[in-house]
Parts: sequence; structure tokens; C-alpha cells
Amino acid sequence: MRPLLIVGDHPLLHRGFSTVGRHLARGLHATGGWRVTMIGRYPRPDDGHTEPYQVLEADRIDDVAGEGDARCGRLLQAALGREPHEGEPTPLISIGTPADQQRLLDGLAETNLRSRVRIVAYMAVNYTPLPPGADRFLGRFDAVVPFTAVAARAIGDVCPRVGPPAVTTPIPHGVETGLFRPPDPATRRALRAARFGLDDSGFLVGYFGRNSGHKRADLALRIFSTFALGAWSRCEGCSETTAWALDPTDDSRTPPEACRQCGSSRLVPGTPHRRSRLYLHTDLLTREQRAWSGGWDLARLIAASRVEDRVDVAPALRVGEGVSETDLAALMGACDVHLLPSEGGGWELTVLETAACGVPSVMTDAGAPPEYAAPCSMLVPPAASVLDSVGMRAFIDEGLAVGALVRLAADGDLRARLGAAGRAVAITHRWASIVPAWDRLLAELSTDGPRAVGNAP
Repeated sequence: MRPLLIVGDHPLLHRGFSTVGRHLARGLHATGGWRVTMIGRYPRPDDGHTEPYQVLEADRIDDVAGEGDARCGRLLQAALGREPHEGEPTPLISIGTPADQQRLLDGLAETNLRSRVRIVAYMAVNYTPLPPGADRFLGRFDAVVPFTAVAARAIGDVCPRVGPPAVTTPIPHGVETGLFRPPDPATRRALRAARFGLDDSGFLVGYFGRNSGHKRADLALRIFSTFALGAWSRCEGCSETTAWALDPTDDSRTPPEACRQCGSSRLVPGTPHRRSRLYLHTDLLTREQRAWSGGWDLARLIAASRVEDRVDVAPALRVGEGVSETDLAALMGACDVHLLPSEGGGWELTVLETAACGVPSVMTDAGAPPEYAAPCSMLVPPAASVLDSVGMRAFIDEGLAVGALVRLAADGDLRARLGAAGRAVAITHRWASIVPAWDRLLAELSTDGPRAVGNAP
């Protein structure tokens, strides 16, 4: 067996990169061709579970600056051995944000371990185009594996055509379709009644995602409250929906004088949807946590929403701590719609997971997720886009998002068609079919060097 290092979020945490790293490590370990060692960042939940491959714990959430990086360096040195190695460098898959990747690169440089590894960066590209200087950053890797074709094009635009890194063809994220699947109707009905007080005539909107700035849990709440209160108008000319303006000082709403889409004044006020609820499956952050995550004070926003009695939260959720995958799949399957009005995303794993459960998404038509999610989602165009230091950020058209909820709430057949399409998408993204692509890529990289994996188109 060949040694393989994976550096990423601890595999037992409840977050997207942890899920990806866990399934990738398990799959490659199961091939029998790789001796996997994972160096996991951040605190390990004490749930008594063990992985079939070696897991070493790196930095913790309360580390002082640089302490976790030093620990990660020591763990890498221990995994590689202290004696000089004359053979091929050890492949190292690095999973994480650009900031995580930068920390790893700096740690390898400081410990003189860079020549001992061949780094394959599996890196999120949340916004495009990539900012200036990205070419110098990416050039420090041997290979970069994008999640999507959108990311591959963005990376290819800034990377040199010769020399490192090799930009590979995309390898998507996966989903465990045996776990995330459409629920048994009786079980779903019982959960909806017990947890949310809804029968089959109710309409349950779910938001599944971290409480971080760009995922916009605050907008999910605002879109739902507009829908539930009937604070929207439909145009008799183009049939599109315009949200009523929200006054942030007193939370009052003002009907529009004209349609936002076509300018017509022939507007009909919306109808409140009284049998609807919103489930926010996200972390309610402390003030200190919001300061570094860019998250939202959801408790305050819910209290001011005028639909507080129709919003359910998961108060036990903490950063990196959640529910079991079995419980998560059940909660996803209980929903009628998944609402994710993010500003941009590198993948959005919860969109794939809810799709596997037969639940359609309402999401921003921006970034990479529509690449796979279009068949099973109602894609809402942005009302505006802004190019800043991190790239192009898209702001969902709230009125059109409300219109999507109105349509889905009224049309069970449409929900069923999108749900069936979501299951079909998920079947093509099973981890069992994704791990072999990684196995082939690593074998080529280990044997023939970084140029063997080629450039993405």
C-alpha cells in the first residue's frame, strides 16, 4: 500500500468539508491501495466513533494564533518520518478554504517538508472571477482539483499553461444515497406532526447550512416571512412577484407601486400562507462567533419577523456539532422545499443531500451549484451582483424567490417532479462512483508527476 495524507476538517465534525474528507478517506482506504492518514483540524466531537483509517488531531478551536499550525507541522513530520526519503514524494490531499490551504503551505515551508509531499488541493471556489494574486497562490500546489466546471474555468483563467499546478478535470462531491433518500410516507407524516405540528396540507420550508455571511440565513427568514404574511404582490402583466419593501427600523412593509420585473402598475396583493413553517437547521451563534464567521443574529431577526410562532430552530446545534446523518436525512425529507439564498457557493452539499431525499431547492442562480442542481431546483436570478475583493457576489431577487415558494406551495405535482429529478441527480453523485476518480488521479500523479493529470478545459 502507498501512503496517503489527507489534511482537512476533522472527519467527525458536522460540516461540509468534514463530510467530504470522511467519505474520501473511507473510500480510498477501502480500495486497499492506500494507507490513509488524516490530519483533522478543529475540535473532535466526543461521540465514541472511530474511523477505519488513522486520524491525527491538529489545531483546536481555542488555539492561540499559530499554535495549531505548529501542531499540524509536527503531525506531518511524524507521518512522513524524520529520516530523508529518496523515493517519490507522498501525495497529500488538502481539503479546505483558501485560508486553510494557505496555512498548510506556510506550515510545510516552515518545517522544510514541502519537498516530501506532492500537494493536491481540493479547494472551494465560492466566487468568480478569482482575485488578483491567485496565480501565485495556486502555483504553490502540484495539482488543483476543482469541484465543478465553473471552478475549473476560474482556476484555469489565472493559472499558467505550463508548470504547476496541474488543473485537473473536476471531481464533484458525493452523497450517500442509501442514507439520504426519500422517506417512508408514514414516517415522514409522523415526524412532521410531532416536530413541526404540520399535516399533509402544511408547507414546510427548510434552510440547511452554516450561519455564515454568504449563505444568508437572514434572507431565508425574510423570504419566508414575506411569503407567509402575504407581503408580496403579483403582476397581472407578467405574472411575476414583487416583495413589499421592508423598513429595517420598525419592520413595517410597504406595497410596491409598480412591478419590479416589467414596471406595470397592475398589481394584486398576495395571499398569506397560514399553514406554512420555516425550519432553520443552522447554528445560533454567540456575539463572539458572529464576529469571526460573519453570521447573523438569528434570534433577534426571528423575534422581529412577525412569524416567530412559525419558525423552528435547532438550538442544540453548535459550530461543528450537529445531529447524526440519519436524523439529518429525516429532517431534510420532512421538508417540502429547501431554501438557500446564498451569494455564491463552491458546491452546497445540503442541496445535493436534500435532492437525494426528493426535496427540491429554491436557490440563487449564481456560482457553481446550478451546474448540478438545475434539474431539481427553482433557480432564482440575482437582483444585483457585486464584484469585490473576493469575487462576484450575487444577491437573490427576493420577490422572485417568494414567487417560487408560492408556486411550489400550490403545485404538489411540480414538487414531486423536481423531487424525482433530484433523486436522479443524486444517484449520479454517489460516493461509490466518485472515489474511483480520485484513486485514478492519485495513481497517475504518484507515478508520472503533476503534469500527468492534465489541464481542465
